[in-house]
Amino acid sequence: MTSACFYTKNGRFFGFEISGHSEFAEEGNDIVCAGISAMTNLTVTCLENSGTKFTFATDEGKPQAVLKTEEFTLISENILESLYREAVFLSEEYPEHIKVEKREYDKGVN
Repeated sequence: MTSACFYTKNGRFFGFEISGHSEFAEEGNDIVCAGISAMTNLTVTCLENSGTKFTFATDEGKPQAVLKTEEFTLISENILESLYREAVFLSEEYPEHIKVEKREYDKGVN
């Protein structure tokens, strides 16, 4: 199962962590994995194009993507909230393959 955790601080989106395999189908034919991957890539591109400062790391050995913005902006919050909403929609369509949660982050980031 793919897990997607979206981080907020004071209710404002600033990052996410997505990990695991959805196991919907064999590698190369997994539409759930392809969907979340495409949405994640589009999010990174939109943040880059908006000039938002952020860190982004992936780990191919352990399927994982982690992103945290370095500042709160209306644009970055809207982009991240859009990814969250689309991930929730995907999880409603494929509940056995992707789990989405939103978590208030209190580790001193932003």
